[in-house]
Amino acid sequence: MKGKCQKIDFYPNTSKAKITKLVQWGNLEANSYCFSDCTNLEGEIPIPSKNSFKLVTNLEGLFNNCSKLTGSIPNNLFKGADRIESFGVYWGLGAFKNCSGLTGSIPENLFKTCNKVTNYQSVFAGCKGLTGEIPSKLFSYSPDANNFTSTFGGCSSITSASDIFNGKNKIKNFNSTFFVVLH
Repeated sequence: MKGKCQKIDFYPNTSKAKITKLVQWGNLEANSYCFSDCTNLEGEIPIPSKNSFKLVTNLEGLFNNCSKLTGSIPNNLFKGADRIESFGVYWGLGAFKNCSGLTGSIPENLFKTCNKVTNYQSVFAGCKGLTGEIPSKLFSYSPDANNFTSTFGGCSSITSASDIFNGKNKIKNFNSTFFVVLH
């Protein structure tokens, strides 16, 4: 795709099965990206160009249910994304929800420039391949974050830093943040 595009959204859409790879983010001047349920999307998540996310305000279903994505989450994936307000929604779409093929640790600076985010609902829920300790400063850059419902639900291979929510006195919803799926 070339040119300007206000929104990339495949949810709900019958063409989502045709999306197989994200080669580069480009600079489409989009304010939202949603590849939710693009179940044939595979490979690694590319590092964005300088301004790929400069106008983005919503990444609620970014890679929701894209289980064929592999590799680690790029450390600077959301660099310059200082307008994002939400990574999840109340009906369960999360930015990386059920991306079971992603591996490695969650980058400490993943949300560093995302200082307007209030909602992290289901952002990593079902990411069974993520490992290591959740970085203690992961959410420290979002002072108004208040919804952490199911944020790490079903992430059985990660551990929580004791101070991950330190200073988060505006939390309104913490339901099932670390729920465990029993088999």
